[in-house]
Amino acid sequence: MQPTSFGPRNRGQQVGQNYGTINAEFHFPQDRPETPPHPSAAIPFLRDPDFVDRGDVLDQLCRRCSEPAARLALVGLGGVGKSQLAIEFAHRIAKGQPDTWVFWVHAGTQARVEEGFRTIADAVKLPGRNQPKADIPQLVYSWLSNERNGRWVAVLDSVDDSDVFYGVTGPTPESKSLATYLPQSRNGAILVTTRNKDLARRLTGNDANILGVGPMVEADALSLLEKKLGLPDTDKATELVQVLEYVPLAISQAAGYIRARAPRSSPEKYLDEFRAGERKRIKLLGHDGGDLRRDGSASNAILTTWQISFEDICSKRPSAADLLSLMSFFDRQGISESLLKDSDGARGIESDNKLKAGESESEDDCNEAEDIFEDDVAMLRDYCLVLMNEVGDVFEMHGLVQLSTRKWLEARGLQEKFKAQFVKRMAMSFPTGDYSNWVICRRLFVHVEKAMGCRPADGEMEEAWARLLYNGGWYAWLQGWYEIAERMVGKARRTREKRLGREDEASLQSISLYALVMNAKGRWKEAESLFVQVMETSSRVLGEEHPNTLTSMANLASTYRNQGRWKEAESLEVQVMETSSRVIGEEHPDTLTSMANLASTYKNQGRWKEAESLEVQVMETSSRVLGEEHPDTLTSMANLASTYRNQGRWKEAESLEVQVMETRKRVLGEEHPNTLTSMANLASTYSNQGRWKEAESLEVQVMETRKRVLGEEHPDTLTSMTNLALTYSNQGRWKEAESLEVQVMETSSRVLGEEHPNMLTGMANLASTYSSQGRWKEAESLLVQVMETRKRVLGEEHPNMLTSMANLASTYRSQGRWKEAESLLVQVMETSSRVLGEEHPNTLTSMANLASTYRNQGRWKEAESLEVKVMETRKRVLGEEHPDTLTSMANLASTYRNQGRWKEAESLLVQVMETRKRVLGEEHPNMLTGMANLASTYSNQGRWKEAEDLQAKELEICSRVLGEQHPDTLTSMANLASTYRNQGRWKEAELLEVQVMETRKRVLGEEHPNMLTSMANLASTYRNQGRWKEAESLEVQVLETSSRALGEEHPNMLTGMANLASTYSNQGRWKEAEDLQAKELEICSRVLGEQHPDTLTSMANLASTYRNQGRWKEAESLLVHVMETSSRVLGEEHPNMLTSMANLASTYRNQGRWKEAELLEVQVLETSSRVLGEEHPNTLTSMNNLALTWKDQGRQVEALDLMKDCVQIRQRVLGPEHPYTVSSLAAVEQWTLAGEVIYVDDDGPLAQQAAETTKRCFGDDGPPKSSTVSSLTSCYGYGNDDAACTPRLPSFSPGPARSKKRRSRAPPSGQRRRRRVVDGEDDGHMGQMPGEDQGSKAYLCPLSIHEGSFCNKSIKRLDSLIRHLVDVHKMTKPDASKLVHEPVENQGGMAYLCPIPIHQDFFCTRGIRHIANLVRHLVVTHMMTRSDANKLVGGLETAFVEKFCAAARKKGP
Repeated sequence: MQPTSFGPRNRGQQVGQNYGTINAEFHFPQDRPETPPHPSAAIPFLRDPDFVDRGDVLDQLCRRCSEPAARLALVGLGGVGKSQLAIEFAHRIAKGQPDTWVFWVHAGTQARVEEGFRTIADAVKLPGRNQPKADIPQLVYSWLSNERNGRWVAVLDSVDDSDVFYGVTGPTPESKSLATYLPQSRNGAILVTTRNKDLARRLTGNDANILGVGPMVEADALSLLEKKLGLPDTDKATELVQVLEYVPLAISQAAGYIRARAPRSSPEKYLDEFRAGERKRIKLLGHDGGDLRRDGSASNAILTTWQISFEDICSKRPSAADLLSLMSFFDRQGISESLLKDSDGARGIESDNKLKAGESESEDDCNEAEDIFEDDVAMLRDYCLVLMNEVGDVFEMHGLVQLSTRKWLEARGLQEKFKAQFVKRMAMSFPTGDYSNWVICRRLFVHVEKAMGCRPADGEMEEAWARLLYNGGWYAWLQGWYEIAERMVGKARRTREKRLGREDEASLQSISLYALVMNAKGRWKEAESLFVQVMETSSRVLGEEHPNTLTSMANLASTYRNQGRWKEAESLEVQVMETSSRVIGEEHPDTLTSMANLASTYKNQGRWKEAESLEVQVMETSSRVLGEEHPDTLTSMANLASTYRNQGRWKEAESLEVQVMETRKRVLGEEHPNTLTSMANLASTYSNQGRWKEAESLEVQVMETRKRVLGEEHPDTLTSMTNLALTYSNQGRWKEAESLEVQVMETSSRVLGEEHPNMLTGMANLASTYSSQGRWKEAESLLVQVMETRKRVLGEEHPNMLTSMANLASTYRSQGRWKEAESLLVQVMETSSRVLGEEHPNTLTSMANLASTYRNQGRWKEAESLEVKVMETRKRVLGEEHPDTLTSMANLASTYRNQGRWKEAESLLVQVMETRKRVLGEEHPNMLTGMANLASTYSNQGRWKEAEDLQAKELEICSRVLGEQHPDTLTSMANLASTYRNQGRWKEAELLEVQVMETRKRVLGEEHPNMLTSMANLASTYRNQGRWKEAESLEVQVLETSSRALGEEHPNMLTGMANLASTYSNQGRWKEAEDLQAKELEICSRVLGEQHPDTLTSMANLASTYRNQGRWKEAESLLVHVMETSSRVLGEEHPNMLTSMANLASTYRNQGRWKEAELLEVQVLETSSRVLGEEHPNTLTSMNNLALTWKDQGRQVEALDLMKDCVQIRQRVLGPEHPYTVSSLAAVEQWTLAGEVIYVDDDGPLAQQAAETTKRCFGDDGPPKSSTVSSLTSCYGYGNDDAACTPRLPSFSPGPARSKKRRSRAPPSGQRRRRRVVDGEDDGHMGQMPGEDQGSKAYLCPLSIHEGSFCNKSIKRLDSLIRHLVDVHKMTKPDASKLVHEPVENQGGMAYLCPIPIHQDFFCTRGIRHIANLVRHLVVTHMMTRSDANKLVGGLETAFVEKFCAAARKKGP
């Protein structure tokens, strides 16, 4: 045998033939020495340009990794961005610390870790690393442990499997785990990324070294999406990151999907697909778009990423995988531990399996199951698949993780198994919807919502599923979540009908509950159909007298009641009550309930006495049988209190409601819904009594508690907000009311739907608040929408539909659109009479509203007829002291006042005020309204002191009770200012009116109608003081604002035109006045009609302006028309009729037709004395005018006697300082018994009295220059009253009476729940008595040539005077001749002519013999200061004086 040779270099022994073991040694050559490299970074991924810095995570990593021997772990669910954070961290270290080594190890498997160690060895050029037997981990470990090698950072990425680092690495027992090769070197740091928290704890040493990484915050998620797609932060982007739960991988995946399919895909389209269903979501989330910054072995699809963890858990701990599977069907949050265990606390799934096998569980089994459950939870938490609350009894999962789990189960055919377990546990855990179960229901309801989509395939489980949804729908119905309730109960109903049949008791229960949900949604026809079905089936299957049959009848009656079909409801309820009484007894709770239902129907029909009788019986029986604190007893007390409230018996209602509230607080608790309802009811009673602060306090408490307990969108919460808004409105806090009502409307629209009755009520309430602010167009828009929707949904004859029509009519009335209002109200009244009955409260309200509209149109007889009928019916039906009865009396009194029947009005108003004082108390708002109305009637009669006393008292109470800025307080101030103005106390009036105007401007805004009224009132006071420029400035502003805010045809706009025209007339600017008045007359005729009182007043005003220009024929023509129309329309004794006669008489007097004037004035005086009384200011004015006419006819004795009588009465009635009294005093001083003028010394008694009064009233400067007596005496008796107290309220007819909550806020028109005494605007010369002229004529130009002064040129010859009129004043020659020649017999010779006008038609042409007497005359008669009189007289030519004196001496006495 040839020897074996191992080459020429072998020098060992040669073996021939060997039968033993041969040990051969191989000696490899040594590695060549390598140059040690400089520190570098071995990062396998590029830096991400789309990286989003997430708070301070990177800062923490940098800081803590700089510590000696640092070990940190980023722990979180797959896809939350752990690796991306590690990549960014590694790049920052590499860039910021170039002398630091950065190593990256993929740690998914042992092989990948060993590969990572090899990469480190190569990077640092470890000697011996290439030797066949080189222990690379040990070499790397040694190098890393050597501090001389410099600083290093190692990233161990995706360390998810504990076997990788802690499993055996070799075939021998001596093989070490890879974890032992991770050094704790002072010069190095290790960063681990893992999904396994337990593994992270083992690798880093403790929890303090673990940084949890969760999904992004919303801002970071949006930033990531924007970087990926380049989109702005839109609403759709926000929605997208929300549904993806802010998981970075899911967001990147979605962005990649959208990018790859652009432009056919977008965030909007992706969202639509994502929400299309679970299968679509799975498809989208399974998309793998690829990512260069993820390890090649890792999937870029989020679902696949998580399913790796599921597989790992399933292989290591199947019970934990089962628990995760069960949890994936619950809602992602609030998964209670009790839902995952059976009633004994053992693991639910294990218990289920044992029970199915027929085995019983021992105590040891339970303990073991408990241990298993705890270990399972620990594993799921370690994998970051579930989170836990602080106590540890409630769990949470990411929704996408749940989706991924269900997908994983579906792929393995296990989905139905765990779905059935979920439904079974929920059906066992979720109770009925009774209040006593609400705490449990509230906690579990989100899982019931999830169960809606988990219909089991198993038939038995299907019944459990239907029961679960029935109970869930019950709870949702009580919470006001009607859409959810409809879906749940609908599914339960269909399932039961299919499995059990339509006649099964469970099926009938589902149908009934579904019908109740329809009822709550206002879908009454559907509810009715279902209730009829239940009733007929129950009657056939169970019998007509079975309790369930009776309950179905009661439910059907309730639906009839909601539709306003009260007769049908009553018929059923009577039948239910009688059957219950006979079958189960009169004292059975169900019988008492049927009695209460019938009482409610009686209430809806306004049959309060019958309702009260039943409710008293129910309350007494409940108290005796059930006990005084039983919930049913308390409900019966609340119902009775509601009936008392409807009858205006507020003290009795309050007493019961306080008792109910306190008992419920004690028995049920302060947050129980019934307790809150009782608080709301008590607040309503406080409101009815005008105790708004107490009401507000309770309502705020109710609202806040309901928000907290029931939620901000619950119907009861919205009702409490509505009630609080009404209380704010009652206090004039309309902005706060509006804010709440807008919120209620928007929430109702979103939660209940745009056609829900509560939604429509919310719109109507908001419209009412807009109306209160004078925003009638906005109110109208809402009310039209409400009316049309109710007509379509409820039908034309439903009570709520009629209410919406009445509300819209009220808004039309506010805009002066009376024909449109009338048309609607006639329809409402006729329908109410036919459907509800002629004596129903709503019918009577509609009649009152229509009467108010007739009153607005001046159709007082028609208004009176309706109001008498309303009053008499209410007295008979409601009683003489009911608030609505008193309101109808006040309305009738207002109509009497409009007809000048002040004694009848006064009689009614005194009765109303005294009754309200006794029943409501002195401080109730309705009582204050009664005082204002009575004061207005006193003013109409010229009894200003009595009016002032009442108004001062009312103002004091309003200021104290309502506050100084309340709208009613400001109205009271305006009314008192009007009374001061009537007494000539202009400074006091001005002071109040300025305060009113400034407060309204601040509180209501510059364009509010009440604000404009206050400006008009102040302008009127300025006008009375001769401050015409200030008056004009205000009135122009009022006119412009009214035109813009209200429209050119609004009644307030027309009043503003009349006021400004009056101010122009006062300044002698008759052309401007005429233009305005002509325009006003044209609009009034077109809009209101030619016979409307306001139209006639406009004609009278225009006639007055014609008269001022000497156009007496035109004036006469208009005034004859006014008088004849007034006589026909208003009657011969109406104050406006008397005014028109007086105006026409004045025009006759202007033309020298004294007999015709006298005839009319005698008739006016006699009628005024008989109708108004001998001391009424208008009667005294007619005496004054008649005296002037007699004086002009030369009947001086009769004239002087009549004027003296007038003076005496005025001194007694008006006071010695009233302008009327001063005017009469001056006239008597100047008149003589023989027809000549007698001038007394300054020391004369009457002259002295007049001078002293003038100085005291006006000061040293005297009265305003060029002020006329007519401007002092105009329209205080016959014109529109400044304190017009006509009750004109928005009509919101009350809906069905409810004892538990108020659904509607607006009080009905004619039903004075809120005081609306609106201070009217001064209408200029609308309806005024003519002024009092004093003296005959002389040669004097009777026309003004500019504002504020008169042409006082003295003319020697009549033909020269005519020429002067033609040349200077541009008159036609016939008009000039007529003007001069008609009164020629009364014209004296040349004389000193007094240059002061006493009213707009005549000039004072008194001839004065001596200049001293002329000065005295100016001081006494025209109330000038002596210095002004001297200055004026001194300008007369001396030659003219001498000529006059000579002529006077020649003529003789």
